[in-house]
Amino acid sequence: MDQIQELFFKLIKEKIPKEKSPAQFIAELLNVTTDGAYRRLRGDTPLRLYEAIKLSKYFGISLDELQGRAIPGVYTFRRAGLNEANLDFKAYLQNLLALLNQLKSQQIERVIFACKDIPVFHLYEFPELTLFKIFYWKNTIFNDDSLKGKKFSLDEIGDYERECLSLARQVAEKYAIIPTIEIWSVETSYSLMKQIEYYAETQRFASEEDLKKIIKAGDEYFKHLEEECSRGYKFLHDKPPKDRVENFTLYYNDLISIDNIIHINYRGDKSQTFMVYHSIEYLNTEDQEFGKSIEYWLENLYKKSDMISTVGERPRNKFFRSVNERMMKLKENLGFKEMV
Repeated sequence: MDQIQELFFKLIKEKIPKEKSPAQFIAELLNVTTDGAYRRLRGDTPLRLYEAIKLSKYFGISLDELQGRAIPGVYTFRRAGLNEANLDFKAYLQNLLALLNQLKSQQIERVIFACKDIPVFHLYEFPELTLFKIFYWKNTIFNDDSLKGKKFSLDEIGDYERECLSLARQVAEKYAIIPTIEIWSVETSYSLMKQIEYYAETQRFASEEDLKKIIKAGDEYFKHLEEECSRGYKFLHDKPPKDRVENFTLYYNDLISIDNIIHINYRGDKSQTFMVYHSIEYLNTEDQEFGKSIEYWLENLYKKSDMISTVGERPRNKFFRSVNERMMKLKENLGFKEMV
């Protein structure tokens, strides 16, 4: 039997309801006899091109991805993120929310997140930081022409921005429920500070008050993160739960360079890997061979890291002392000693 056709039908069978016969289901879909469907399932009859395309569209299985899975060392990724043509953050957040809802509905065993930058899921519960990050992405990452000559202002918030903030809040709520292991490097916590400092030095804030609000929001975020680490679970800073099962493990690594990678293990020995780039866009694959190599790297990474959540009080205090000192230096450099 052709290796790709065998794999194709293996994936199709996983998507057919258990109470239905795969042969009858395929026969009705391709308008062939049940015997003809059996021959295709066994590999006695090769699939015709139009049949493969029809099955691919119906079950949402990429033929390119099939070829990648069948050839060792070839992995197929799907891209998701912003549409550079219009930079619609509302649509992006809607898609991200749908993805988190999908993840929450599945049987997740473990999520490991290697963080080169602060995960945006954390920042989305702080409106000021959400708006600042959107401005930063549009201006610095995507060179949005509509922002040429414009400065960041918290006063210029319209209906579109409010809708984005509402969606961002929902994303933060969903992420707070999903159990995660995060691995941060020395640069992870500094990324936000560097962006604030750069925009201040290049005079991209509309007013001194806007800059102060962003710095204050940064202070609040790091204070909240420290409390989450101490409790061992995630929660919204303005809505602390009375009781929650531990779902947040944070490791700190000051030696190895880290990329933005998310690896998810599901029950049934399945996994999914997300490669995050531009801090906001991502590629994802369900290739198990690739996933196992990433999982091995991530496990090796956190074994060589210090746990700073729950029981790791000493390294936690050291980590957040470093963060606070960096924040104080930022304020001093920007002439806000009164905020220190």
